[in-house]
Amino acid sequence: MKRARPAPWLFRARAWTLAACAAVLSSCLDGTPAAETAAGAADGTASKATRAVAAPGPDAARRWREALELDLAPEVAAEARGALLALDASSELRALAALVVAQAGEARPALDACRGDAPPTRLARARILLEQFDDPAAAAACLLAADGRPREPDSAEGLLVAGRALARTGDCAGAAPLLVAGLRLAPHAHDAPAARAVLLACAIQRGARDEASALERAARTSAQWQATMKARRLQARARPDELLPTIGIAELWLSVDEPRRALQALDAYLARQGARPDARCFGLRAECLRRLGERASAREYLARARALVPEDAELSYFEALLARDEGDRESALAALRRACDASNAREGRLLRAQLELARWMLEDGRADEARARHARYLELGGDEPLERR
Repeated sequence: MKRARPAPWLFRARAWTLAACAAVLSSCLDGTPAAETAAGAADGTASKATRAVAAPGPDAARRWREALELDLAPEVAAEARGALLALDASSELRALAALVVAQAGEARPALDACRGDAPPTRLARARILLEQFDDPAAAAACLLAADGRPREPDSAEGLLVAGRALARTGDCAGAAPLLVAGLRLAPHAHDAPAARAVLLACAIQRGARDEASALERAARTSAQWQATMKARRLQARARPDELLPTIGIAELWLSVDEPRRALQALDAYLARQGARPDARCFGLRAECLRRLGERASAREYLARARALVPEDAELSYFEALLARDEGDRESALAALRRACDASNAREGRLLRAQLELARWMLEDGRADEARARHARYLELGGDEPLERR
């Protein structure tokens, strides 16, 4: 059977201004298969060796997934090859191992290892078929039932891979609902920039200009966020004893309203460092706790941060948000003023404080002051309107 080829319109991607966006978007639209090695499946003598190979350690899944997301598969490829030979490895672990081996350049052995009908196995097989062998029709068949419905409708990764595969066959009508559903489940997944780029291409094909314009912004933002997160994770991996990369990771998670993920990053650092006191780390931890509804703990960590740095604009902003949540508008407004007007205010990171203060002024009937404060917010790079939506 002749294999389906990518539809021509998928190649008409607009050149992005941001280099990070270009790298991410081109990888999902150009349809170029990864290099496939000539290595074949292991011969019968390997079956004897499987009896002597033990399954990897309990943290293997985390490390391999991290290696895949950071394009570091060769670093763990040898260990992953062992998992493909281990008889007692779970289907999830074997699927991850196959993906690592494929990304490390051994596509055929990886694909041969993805046999069986377990969901992780089918997902790994689909991804390898799509990304390494340029066979989107076969990839989609791994994840969709005969009627076109997803076999695992609650798997964000499965939905996103299936949607990308269908789009590559030219079936935008079938791809779009899968991609939208996958992004709804996991808006910041590793595949999210690629999914949004495909949705953009589908909108361009339909001639939906307004939708395409919105999707273009979303795709650019998603790609930039993902590229920045990858850079921060690589920095944290290379310099685990330094705080700044972890702070960057936490701030990125907070920027997309994922306080639990931000808290996990901060707590992992504090555990490694033996809870060495740091005001900025404590302040961010307080903000995570506030967003999670743990106000008493948030106030405790703000107090600990204040003990280390008595004057800090960012801490004032966090205090304002906490006071607002507690219904103390007067204290919240005073803290917002301190945050925006402090001599040591890091205004680039306090854009939201400028906007909130302008909106509160407007709500209090001080329109001229509100407009002046909002103008300052726009001058610093903000783009939201003064009125709340």
